[in-house]
Amino acid sequence: MIGQDIGSLERRCAQMFSTRTAIVYEGKRITYKQLHDRINRCAQALTKLGVKKGDRVCLILPNCPEYVELDFALAKLGAVKVALISRIHPNEWTFIAEDCEANTLVFEERALGIVLENLDRIQAIKNLVCVLRQNQELPANIIGYEKLLAEAPPEEPQVEVNPEDIYNLFYTGGTTGRPKGVIHTHHSFVSVAIGHMLEDNFTRGCVTLHAGGLPHGSGFMVLPTMLRGGTNVILDHFTPEAFFNAVEKERVTILFLAPTMIYMLLDHPDCKKYDLSSLQCIEYGGSPIATERLKEALDVFGNCLMGGFGLMEMPTVVCRLPQEEHIKEGPERLMRRLYSCGRPATMVQLRIVDDKDIDVPVGEVGEIVLRGPHVMKGYWKREEETRTALRNGWLHTGDLARIDEDGYVYIVDRKKDIIITGGLNVYPKEVEDVIYQHPAIAQAAVIGIPDKKWGEAITAFVVLRENAEASDDEIIKFCKTRLTDYKCPKSVRFIQTMPLTPVRKIDKNQLRRSYCTDNE
Repeated sequence: MIGQDIGSLERRCAQMFSTRTAIVYEGKRITYKQLHDRINRCAQALTKLGVKKGDRVCLILPNCPEYVELDFALAKLGAVKVALISRIHPNEWTFIAEDCEANTLVFEERALGIVLENLDRIQAIKNLVCVLRQNQELPANIIGYEKLLAEAPPEEPQVEVNPEDIYNLFYTGGTTGRPKGVIHTHHSFVSVAIGHMLEDNFTRGCVTLHAGGLPHGSGFMVLPTMLRGGTNVILDHFTPEAFFNAVEKERVTILFLAPTMIYMLLDHPDCKKYDLSSLQCIEYGGSPIATERLKEALDVFGNCLMGGFGLMEMPTVVCRLPQEEHIKEGPERLMRRLYSCGRPATMVQLRIVDDKDIDVPVGEVGEIVLRGPHVMKGYWKREEETRTALRNGWLHTGDLARIDEDGYVYIVDRKKDIIITGGLNVYPKEVEDVIYQHPAIAQAAVIGIPDKKWGEAITAFVVLRENAEASDDEIIKFCKTRLTDYKCPKSVRFIQTMPLTPVRKIDKNQLRRSYCTDNE
């Protein structure tokens, strides 16, 4: 299976499970045969627009069946998917579209106004395709998605796609503060699917709920669900009510949630009024989870929680803390494992090393380095960063951790000061660069503070220019005009001087210590 491309696996699923339900969305049920037909029409339509093997296509879509159709259609063409979260800021998606040199942008109607306002910034894009939910007139330079498919034949596209061809680019933050494209091939993505099938409860006919974003953790569960002849239940967006109703109505068996989503479910007044007995596996990850809240979740959902760790450079299936090890009471040696991300998955080699890539002793902190079939190919147009990350044959994650005598991995920090808020990665420099654009700011530093809801809350420390004035609300609103919401500070602290290290770098550890001291 690893030697196959993603398009050939979709064809296999359509042949084996043609009459089964592949997708449920807003009450509509789509069979594997119907999905296969639309995928092929989509591929043929994109070909007619001039999209060919190797071309990059940007998607700005919420969770929807069209996302799945485009995913497989692009794979069959050997084109490269660049999927972005639907609420991304124009500054970010226009940069990404330019960086990957995309020639096509597919977006939903709620983004129409934003796309029209920024057309002058995406001049390299030749094709604009809009997914409409209502009949409305589109400008002459924008094509309706359904119109495209209606005019295209359902035949399989005749493009030779190899396992080592690029399948997609995942854009993530970088040390420069600008997003960088993580390159994955058909081979690496199929390896992720196999990893899920080995480690998680993807049983025959499973029902997978996509409550989180398809461009992120949840999207990796589409293909393994299909390979098991299962059903993908798609939520347009997450709310506790929509989640509970979907689980109860569709008898959902497996899903992925960020810890913040789990907290929202636990805090909902009706969380114990729904029938959730169908759940076999709730995989959580993306950010640290509070252990006490994890115990609450065991009370509500039962013994179906599974901890996971991964990163875009080696997605989702790196470590697993299995369901049977989620216990509320027991010996300290077993209880402490709730603080870990589990042990390395079947296809993963994991080491904890020092700055010279020498393994550190058990219990000591070092950097996680990884090897396995689902490691990225590299960073798009970032040769130096690729060499640094993939040196000596191992992926260097930048995550600092320790490993115990039983092989359980405990992540303790991140070399690059990454902030994980609500399951999404935020790089402080990207936020700091925006804050520095405010005329009142002399110095700025952004850190993540542990938060019960978000995992980490983005906190900005600022020094004002002499005689300048600004409020915390003003700075937060300023950021929101330039950044996606989840990247904006939750709070701002004004200080007189910025602490510096001996080499005159901002001392973020001192900022963290001062925050804790102030809040004791």
